[in-house]
Amino acid sequence: MSVSWLYYGPHSYVSPTWYSARPAVPTWNYAALELAVKKRSLLSGVLR
Repeated sequence: MSVSWLYYGPHSYVSPTWYSARPAVPTWNYAALELAVKKRSLLSGVLR
């Protein structure tokens, strides 16, 4: 069985006035984490 988990962190608009180079365009900065794992059961003997 596969399990997926998505987490979205901080995000913000970045105005073109923040850049010294021209021409510049607005952008959106964000942080995201995607985790995909395969679920499996452990036998009780393995945990000892």
